Amino acid sequence: VVEQLGQGGGGAVYKAVHKDTGKEYALKRLNGDTEQTRAEVDVMAHKRPHPNVVDMHGSYI
Repeated sequence: VVEQLGQGGGGAVYKAVHKDTGKEYALKRLNGDTEQTRAEVDVMAHKRPHPNVVDMHGSYI
């Protein structure tokens, strides 16, 4: 994790760099294990690809 990019009511977003590849990622840490958190993860996991929406590579709840 390189730096925090922002923070809001739902969590914080960080800039992260993969140690082996150097590829940059946005890492979002959601606040708590709530129904809203689970709903957001579910939406991102089942969305269609779109050029203006980031891809989700994994989640840990």
